Amino acid sequence: MPLRIYLRDAWIVASGLVVVLCIVVSTALLVSGRGRAALVASALDSAARDSLRIATVVSESRSMESRLDSLGDRASAIRRLDSRRYLWPRLLDEVARALPDEAWLVQIAELDADEGATRFSVEGRSIGTIALSRFWDGLEVSDFIRNVRLLSTEHLEEPLSGLRPPRTRYSFVLEAEYEAGASHSADSLPLTARPEFP
Repeated sequence: MPLRIYLRDAWIVASGLVVVLCIVVSTALLVSGRGRAALVASALDSAARDSLRIATVVSESRSMESRLDSLGDRASAIRRLDSRRYLWPRLLDEVARALPDEAWLVQIAELDADEGATRFSVEGRSIGTIALSRFWDGLEVSDFIRNVRLLSTEHLEEPLSGLRPPRTRYSFVLEAEYEAGASHSADSLPLTARPEFP
């Protein structure tokens, strides 16, 4: 019987060892799992903080992009205005240079402006048709004015007043195009006095 007791004791001891081994392994797995869970929780917390930080950076980046777009639009508007800075002084100088003493202006108006040319109209009065022809010729010889056309003329008669005889005047409307870069840069040429016509 001692063998039986010994075998029985061996089974009990083996069973006890299995139970102890299971408890040790379960405890190790539990501690290891809690450590991993802590690592996962820490990684998740770190990822959440990174996500929040990245969301803030993305928001700031979008804000900067919208500000940059706004500044780009403003700069573009300033460039457009700056490109037309010398338009009217140069245009008025060219018209004044071509205008003879026997004619005067009533109105100058911009009709439309394309990328390279600005269409405008000139309304004025002259003492005779020769003054109108000299004005027209003066506009056509300009380096900056193109496509001068006579839209209308009208014969005006001033009534008698006192001892003066009635005067004949002519009303005219011309249309033309102004091109800043026609043959010279508008910025490089000085504004000059008008030439004397013979």
